[in-house]
Amino acid sequence: MLNAKNTYFSRLAGTEIEASGTDKALRAFRNSIVRETEELELSEYLWKNEVKDFVTALRKAGIKSFVVTDHSTGLMEMLHQFAENGCTLEGLATIKRAETPYEDAELVNGIRFKVDHNM
Repeated sequence: MLNAKNTYFSRLAGTEIEASGTDKALRAFRNSIVRETEELELSEYLWKNEVKDFVTALRKAGIKSFVVTDHSTGLMEMLHQFAENGCTLEGLATIKRAETPYEDAELVNGIRFKVDHNM
């Protein structure tokens, strides 16, 4: 389970974020907390110019892995961008999430990446 009081993301909250990849990392973190996922879930597409900032933000926040559940047509490019930015594809994953606190959790298929913190 993610720590809702992550100090890096807590400091970002309410600030003007210039890097859109960092903003998407914060949004993915918030959505994961609300949906009560077991680990960080990336459910939206990252543009090529956002991936580096996204991964850097995860490193600063101490996030060790994340699951991509995006289904966009550009998914393959995004997966390769993660690898180029120091993430290791671990394989297929299934996570549990609830869109709202009033719904039962559902199983969602995705792809798990490990974040290399030695870069």
